[in-house]
Amino acid sequence: SMVLSGILREVDPSEIRHYIPPRPVFRKDSTTTSTRLAIDSRLINHHLQKLNIGEQHKLLEVLTAWRGSPHYTSLDLKKAFNSVGIGIRSQPWLGLRLFGRSYVWAFLPFGLVCSPAILLRALRDPMEVLCLALPCTPLCYVDDIGLRADTIDELHEAERRATGELEKKGFRTQPKKRISTDGSCDGVVKKHLGYVWDVAADEVRQLPPSLPDLEQWSKRQVISAYAKFFDVMGLFLEVGISARSNASLVHEDHRDWKDIVGSTHVRALKDWHNAITTLAPSVPRAVDSSRVVIFCDASGLAWAAEAYCVKLGEVEDSNPTDRLYRWRAVGGIFPRDCKWSTPKRELFALRQATRLGEELIGCAKVHRHPLVTKPDITYLSDAAINIFRLRRIGKSKSGTDAVDVSRLEKKWLSEISTHCNQYGFDVIHVRTKDNLADAASRGCLDSTTMLRMSDVDRLRHASTLTRFEPSSQQTLVSKEEEPEAAPRAVEDLSQYESADEFVCELFAIFDEEEISSEVSSVGDQQEAEPLCWNEILRDHQRASPFLRNLRSFVETGKLEEECPISLRAFKNDRDMYMVEDDLLKRRIRSDGKGAFVPQVMIDHSDDKMVNLVIDEYHDKSGHMSASKLEGIIREEFFWRRMSVSIRRRLRSCDCCQRVA
Repeated sequence: SMVLSGILREVDPSEIRHYIPPRPVFRKDSTTTSTRLAIDSRLINHHLQKLNIGEQHKLLEVLTAWRGSPHYTSLDLKKAFNSVGIGIRSQPWLGLRLFGRSYVWAFLPFGLVCSPAILLRALRDPMEVLCLALPCTPLCYVDDIGLRADTIDELHEAERRATGELEKKGFRTQPKKRISTDGSCDGVVKKHLGYVWDVAADEVRQLPPSLPDLEQWSKRQVISAYAKFFDVMGLFLEVGISARSNASLVHEDHRDWKDIVGSTHVRALKDWHNAITTLAPSVPRAVDSSRVVIFCDASGLAWAAEAYCVKLGEVEDSNPTDRLYRWRAVGGIFPRDCKWSTPKRELFALRQATRLGEELIGCAKVHRHPLVTKPDITYLSDAAINIFRLRRIGKSKSGTDAVDVSRLEKKWLSEISTHCNQYGFDVIHVRTKDNLADAASRGCLDSTTMLRMSDVDRLRHASTLTRFEPSSQQTLVSKEEEPEAAPRAVEDLSQYESADEFVCELFAIFDEEEISSEVSSVGDQQEAEPLCWNEILRDHQRASPFLRNLRSFVETGKLEEECPISLRAFKNDRDMYMVEDDLLKRRIRSDGKGAFVPQVMIDHSDDKMVNLVIDEYHDKSGHMSASKLEGIIREEFFWRRMSVSIRRRLRSCDCCQRVA
């Protein structure tokens, strides 16, 4: 049939300059062609010239626009590659030997490294004509053509024009693979760009492939089973997070791909597969992208940023449910040895959420979504400390220098603040139990948390723990000039019938999980016995080689025999130290009258001891900021890089971050 249709042309063997071995591809589930003749062109791929085909639609852009369209028709081109002709001079390099005869490819075969680029180059002319003729930009991903419209009549007109323009260029469509929401495909469940599309219910599903029945599983087979779950849009992000988490444990226990994994990992794989098969998660295909809510969260396991919208058409219904459904999501797991604090992980998740928002706006500009005219995105996070930091850099002339964090965190805060100021987006605090990204960040498959757009509206217009509103940010010159918040407090109180109701609502904002965070908390809330400081400090100085040798040199002028520190390092500083109350102290600090103020020496390399001192004085003095706490501690103690240690320790304290 390929010879009769002209795809292959029989020639004399002397005309062929290079033979390309055939590679047939067998497709069991195909509804059209069960066998596709492809080629293995690895020997000539590096001789082929690269082409500039211009801008092309990415898979994520096509899927995002697909879910944001009221009506959609997917057209599949019939033998798309074999519809592009090959020049006479190039045909001898694509020789084929079959059944004792010699052939050359007269049309583009499937298997060349440049085949997809050549196909897109050939489709560029008809697609440009359709872009000008149709109200909605047509979508093109390899040989899949997507048409969008607001009504069925417009969809039929777009399909008529598209098929006409494609046929002019020699491309025909495959009727058996046509999928449309015009009612002609009711009861049809088909695969579309990696997802399962239930056309009748207009829902998107995804199920993992069946697991083989094996007695022993190798590491390669287990990892492959997890990786086969395709979810490029993140519609079922918690499934992917749990799969990556389980896969990371397999990587830790087994280094070689041929290793036989233990029963624990095999059982975890089967439990994961059974949970997904039982739950059978699904989401509506069409969502209203005019308003987007992006939730972000991070845990010790992973981070997640999820964009939610309401179902398309529910806004016009008489009784809309306005339930939020996932539109796009991104996420990832943290390494097991990651030493980031929880606020830093949460800040990274918020930064990734703003990047997701940028991608959605960019996709809307290409495909003419409602987000183009007036972007309306709201970010929700349960990390109050990061929102307080955003508010400080928004009100201060010094920008990111107003917060005491690392340079990397300052960069993230600057990116988030710039993004929100550019578009006027708000970042609002939400309780952990209402954070829709919490389940995905923990890899929880059976979460039942549900939120409506009306709930988000209440958060936007009512009182929350904190929020970052770029439109209301003003440069903070001094504390006296800071605008008072009393008028807003009166407005918020007016909606409560009694003071008790307001107090109950206020305390409901503080989530237990926010207080008992995974961060090594500053200041324990539980009651503890008084510390015996002298004994603790003596044990610390005896355990430190540096302090032990320094004390020996101060008292006797000698060092220990196995001391790795040079004697020269102690000679010049001997008079700066003294031993008092069996403790080594530093005596260069003086009071206003000229008397020395001895400071107990602490080895800065002992993080446990340093943090113990900081926590003790932080609990006694209260939230006074890092600089003031440092002044109090210096009255009694000294260690190298004290200011750095205190600032790093207080990064997990919300109140100290808010003190100017």
